[in-house]
Amino acid sequence: IELNLGNPHFAAGRNAMDERADPLEEILSEIIPAEAWEKINEFHIYVKKNVDKALKREGRHKFLTNVIDYCNQITGLLFGSMSHGEPYHFIRIGRNLERADMTTRIVDVGCINLLQDQPDIPDAFDNMLWMTVLRSLSAYQMYRQNVPDRVNGEDVVEFLLKDKQFPRSVYHCLGEMETCFQELPLHDQPLRSVTHTKRMVNEASISKLLEKGLHEFIDQVQIDFGEIHNNVAQTWFGQTVEQGQEQKQA
Repeated sequence: IELNLGNPHFAAGRNAMDERADPLEEILSEIIPAEAWEKINEFHIYVKKNVDKALKREGRHKFLTNVIDYCNQITGLLFGSMSHGEPYHFIRIGRNLERADMTTRIVDVGCINLLQDQPDIPDAFDNMLWMTVLRSLSAYQMYRQNVPDRVNGEDVVEFLLKDKQFPRSVYHCLGEMETCFQELPLHDQPLRSVTHTKRMVNEASISKLLEKGLHEFIDQVQIDFGEIHNNVAQTWFGQTVEQGQEQKQA
């Protein structure tokens, strides 16, 4: 496990505990509600003490479950107790960009494994694998509420990429970022980028992509995510991230 990567909540806690991050700690502690800040530091301490358990199979599930619980608690605290001004908009942008990227990665891996021509695999097993894709994104229950047919590849990909209400669908995440950009100054370039990607996802024909080109389409969407990130960094933080560096880190 690489401690310099991973969840942004843990990264925030890690920086706060670093002696070299004193100025950042002071700034963040004034912006983030005290309850959320305490939870971030508690999260950091938990990961630092227990990360070795994640390297062993018997302790990995419990460790990751607790990590997810911490992330959900921090998200809830920020939503419920932090003013929804500019700092919170940036948190929402980061959260939804990360969610959209993770969804595309899981769909891509699922499609590579499931869409290959393997006639010896029974349909029931194929359906079970698609159910695993949904559950990995906590999407199975919401999928079943919105799709009356049995679980199948086309409907799963359609739901995870284009559903307008499910919080982890790519389209919904892009819509959340679009809303945040509209509330921030100097938003022209980031807003154009996210609007372009949102339109591309919405107009995509999933049935045709499943026949040919889904992997390439997802690659392009992920490149667009990198462009959105670069526009945010350059517009509001005076930084430019090279696409090649992002792809290497990914």
